[in-house]
Amino acid sequence: MEIYTYHDELATFRVTQEATIEVNGEYEWRLDVEPKCTLPAGTKFVITVQPYQHQLSDEYLQCYDYWKPSYLYALADEEALEIDVAIHKVKTEFSHINRWNDSSREAHITLIDEFQTGQAFFVQFGGVDRLYLKGDAAPTRIGIRAFNDDVCRIEKTFDMTLGGSTNTRRLNVFPDITLTPGAASELSLVTPTIAQQGENFKLSMLAVDRFENPIKDYTCAPLTIVFTNLDNDDKVLVSNVEYGNVNCALQQGCYLATIEGTDLRVAPSVIKVVEKIEHNIYWGDTHTHSNLTANIRDNDCGAFPRNAYAYAKEVARLDFVGLSEQTFTFNEDRTLNIDKATWKTIGEECDKFNQEGEFVTFCGFELHGRRGDTVALFKHSLSQEKYPDRDVTIIHDIWDIYKGREFITIPHLHRFCNGRSPKHVDNQDAKFEKGFDLANWEASSEDETMIEVYSAQWGRFEYAKNPMLHKARNNVKNNTVVDFLNRGKKFGFVSNSDGHDGNPGYGGITGVIAKQHTRADIFDSMKARHTIATTHPRMFLNLNIDQTTIGNDAQKADTHHLVIEAITPDPMSKVELVVDGEVFEKWSVNGHKFTADLKACALGSNASYVYLRVFQKDRNIGWTSPIWLT
Repeated sequence: MEIYTYHDELATFRVTQEATIEVNGEYEWRLDVEPKCTLPAGTKFVITVQPYQHQLSDEYLQCYDYWKPSYLYALADEEALEIDVAIHKVKTEFSHINRWNDSSREAHITLIDEFQTGQAFFVQFGGVDRLYLKGDAAPTRIGIRAFNDDVCRIEKTFDMTLGGSTNTRRLNVFPDITLTPGAASELSLVTPTIAQQGENFKLSMLAVDRFENPIKDYTCAPLTIVFTNLDNDDKVLVSNVEYGNVNCALQQGCYLATIEGTDLRVAPSVIKVVEKIEHNIYWGDTHTHSNLTANIRDNDCGAFPRNAYAYAKEVARLDFVGLSEQTFTFNEDRTLNIDKATWKTIGEECDKFNQEGEFVTFCGFELHGRRGDTVALFKHSLSQEKYPDRDVTIIHDIWDIYKGREFITIPHLHRFCNGRSPKHVDNQDAKFEKGFDLANWEASSEDETMIEVYSAQWGRFEYAKNPMLHKARNNVKNNTVVDFLNRGKKFGFVSNSDGHDGNPGYGGITGVIAKQHTRADIFDSMKARHTIATTHPRMFLNLNIDQTTIGNDAQKADTHHLVIEAITPDPMSKVELVVDGEVFEKWSVNGHKFTADLKACALGSNASYVYLRVFQKDRNIGWTSPIWLT
């Protein structure tokens, strides 16, 4: 523990705390106050502690349960001198949710008695060695995000007001604590999902800790890359390579890429090498946020747009990302909504980081409306799109305002999920007290062609009884992907993180089957439903019906010719062919590659759509968008 001393004319302050803490490490501090003059009764010290991580900060500062990890108390050396401690939640701009957990907390320490020179007291936060209960309390644990400088500091503020005065002084009593990644535990590999034979492609290595934080300046002995041909188990070795990015080339075939010569666990990658590339699969996150969103800005852990874009490109190693900031409507109330200034900033930041052929950025917004939450992404810069010129209450208004423009809307089905803690006063629910209403879904738009099948924040929305496992345990009736497909909606599938910490791609990702690595091609292909969605792994998935590819319409017939191919970085357990929401055919699999050629498959005269669902043994899932039978 380090001791930091701050001298003020009224008192000497000594802080005892660690200068550096590893993610998920123990966190405690002690503040000793030695008055240099009389501190009158009513003198108040307010210590504000920011959240360590968005949405993981409930009860991170409290004074009502001595046994809880984040307990804070204050005691004087002379027991007869009374000190009051109270914890207040900082009032945030995002005040429509009364129980919003993620705002900062304030410890209000008030001297009930007068303190004179020499009458010291201290404030203790956390730690296992509590007074009278040594070792009986669990430690306070710090957050797990340590992937850039802006979110790797724990900051506290200290304000002092003398009794009877209205003059509050901010003192620089607490030094920042640096949050660092843990030890390297995994070597994560990323390759293109499709490559052309004989031509160089990039294999990227990234050492991360067990929380997926990158290890800066990681070094190791030279490594050997092993490409295993999944058709014949032949191996191609690339020896004596340095850690980092490596150019490789292979002959035609399907390969599993892994590493030898490391003690770290290796997260492999798969690659299909073809004679000539016609389309590639570009991986991205279609729904993630920065601190341009109001509720994130109020409890920000450094989720600046620049950090989100840097994380997407350098850590998640995505090919594209879409930042969509949350809003209820469009007006100058930036405490809840996207105002004109924020609209301008969203567009400028997006354009700044777009690099055609290397890293593509999209931007838009997530509308909280009475139909539920919906993401809107634009093909072009927001500088080319007008700020909404009228009140917006439902996604239909957006379809009308931007009619003729190039954009896509993507429903996010969590809003009416059961199993959440009550929010009491929440405009997202109370304002639309009727709740879920299918009437709000009757209208359709040619600009709404995709739907979220999985969100890392909320879970899986596929069908009524699938396990969601995240914030929502189940969904209300008729509010699932399959329900809407069965009602005739033509939705392709996307998957995303819905990240709030400036870390796109940490969970679900979407593969877009497109010709070129450009905004135009990726957007057009996504809108055309040419997508693969996964809970995180980069899989090669292919479904072809009578030479019709993913996302398109095939003509109905008595029998169909189906071609199925799946290549996954972890071994598969099963592959399922889903027809009209029901499993039509299921195959048990024990390997990284599966193919099926069904030459006379009778799907049924009433069949309307077909998609592929693939499970890895680690229970990660991949989906193709449907093919419709018309």
